[in-house]
Amino acid sequence: MKKYLFKTAFLLFLLCKITLQLKSQNSTINFYRIIEGDSVVMFFDGKSYFRESDCADNKRYTRIDSAGNFFQAFTDSTNHNSLLGRGYYMEGYKNGPFEIYYPNGQLQSKGDYRDGFPVGTWHYFYEDGKPERTLTMTPEDTLVTEFYNSKGQHTVTNGNGYFSGPVNANENLPNQVTASGNIVNGKPDGNWISYLNNNVYCTEVFLKGQNIQGSFPNTNIEVKKKYSGFSVLNNFFLYNYLDNLERFKTFACPVFKQRKEIITKSFKTELDNFRSYAGDKIREVIQRDIERGTFNDYLTGDNRVIFGFSVNDKGVPEKFTQHTGWGDQFFYPITEALRSFARFPKRDTKIFYHVVITITGGTTYSYRSYFSESMSGL
Repeated sequence: MKKYLFKTAFLLFLLCKITLQLKSQNSTINFYRIIEGDSVVMFFDGKSYFRESDCADNKRYTRIDSAGNFFQAFTDSTNHNSLLGRGYYMEGYKNGPFEIYYPNGQLQSKGDYRDGFPVGTWHYFYEDGKPERTLTMTPEDTLVTEFYNSKGQHTVTNGNGYFSGPVNANENLPNQVTASGNIVNGKPDGNWISYLNNNVYCTEVFLKGQNIQGSFPNTNIEVKKKYSGFSVLNNFFLYNYLDNLERFKTFACPVFKQRKEIITKSFKTELDNFRSYAGDKIREVIQRDIERGTFNDYLTGDNRVIFGFSVNDKGVPEKFTQHTGWGDQFFYPITEALRSFARFPKRDTKIFYHVVITITGGTTYSYRSYFSESMSGL
């Protein structure tokens, strides 16, 4: 009995420590419940952020080790007990066979991890259960060995053929970019083109799997931004929700209050969670641009990106538009933050969200953001 009480108390200490370190900086969020010893149930939403159980859509049954990591077997399910995923952790890293499911309970993908990395053969399926792609994961490459398009046509066989399907081109656009091109010996070859929301996202040229050049033709009205030495279209291993859960981000349930006043330029509404999350995402995008060598796209001085949106009857932002030729990399993170965490009184006319990133030299920057009732910011 004493051993059990010690394990429970130690687990509670670990979870409290994790909570205090979370980016929300809100130590009052109760996103877990201890079941027994080091076993817990943790609650998370559709974006894979841990939340209080009252506003969570899903739950994870797992164990926590002495370092505060996921430990041994886990099972994720919806509140209606539809299976979402299951697998095994060792010292905080994914290890062994994993299965990911669609919300309808249909198997989405299955394969093995070793020390946190996918290895061996991975199989993907459409929501109706039909095969979609088969990948072979090696330390050097991701090889496409089989692919069936949405019409059921077997277009890649034994690593050769034509691919046209989603790729994990950008972690802020999970599986939303569709790429098309030839596959030779499991690797992309020749000219490839990709689309996002029916618009060209980027184009790339490959030679036996090696990217020769690429460009984002719609990133800037005047300049087709070109790049080489890396590819954004050859990541055929699709995003899954597990990576986001491992970041241990959490948010409190949103507070909805009825407000009678019309929104003014000060926008007196519930935006604390949004500001915290959006600030994190802005910094993450900038840091990623620095690491990828695309920070040179920023000009010395002010770099502005403006997003417009309307508000529906439930106070949720929707119908997002971008009003600047620069700043595509911020679109998904900011609109996701607005949709998930910002709430406004219903409004028929558009609201505009401005982000101004000021480069003072090298990789030194600052930023500010604000809402306005007009695109000019007035």
